[in-house]
Amino acid sequence: MLGVVPGIGESIQAYKVAKAAKNLQGMKKALDKAATVATAQGYVSKTKIKIGQTELRVTAATDKQLLKAIGEGRDTTGKMTEQLFDSLAKQNGFRVLSGGKYGGNNGFDHVWQAADGSVVLIVESKQIRNGTVQLNPNGAGGYTQMSREWIKQVVKSLPDGSPAKAVVLKANQNGKLKTAIAGVDRQTGKAVILSVKVPSKTNIRR
Repeated sequence: MLGVVPGIGESIQAYKVAKAAKNLQGMKKALDKAATVATAQGYVSKTKIKIGQTELRVTAATDKQLLKAIGEGRDTTGKMTEQLFDSLAKQNGFRVLSGGKYGGNNGFDHVWQAADGSVVLIVESKQIRNGTVQLNPNGAGGYTQMSREWIKQVVKSLPDGSPAKAVVLKANQNGKLKTAIAGVDRQTGKAVILSVKVPSKTNIRR
């Protein structure tokens, strides 16, 4: 089942996974925490973000430049944010998988796989303005971004042969798929990540 809030056993497993992935700056902490539950419309409040977020330490010079530019509001396309967090994922021992997008820029912002393959993260990189995050409530198939139904719709749309598609399908079947939001908090200038669960919407457009 996608996006299930981790229990004690899952938290212990997440710790082992992050340790095996040679965690450096905070991925382990993010995986340890129970998922933050967004609204069915994809809104995550300031209070929930403050409680659920984990700061990722930024040390590389190029990453610091990206962090500064994003914090100053210069990432108008979101590409800088995606570049920054892919870099941080690699530094934390995760593989950054290609093939997570279709039709231009639709699909997953990031698909990361732990070094030992024990966990796969689907991550949306977002601007954190005023301490809050809003996922797209009308994503693929009319479903909210990061919900179980949205992930299924995106996977169906990915091209055959996509590395990300194959890994996400397998991780879902094996119960190893996690979802998260990553972003730069414009108020604090920090790079943060939080495990997230998006419930199903009762009404969608058809």
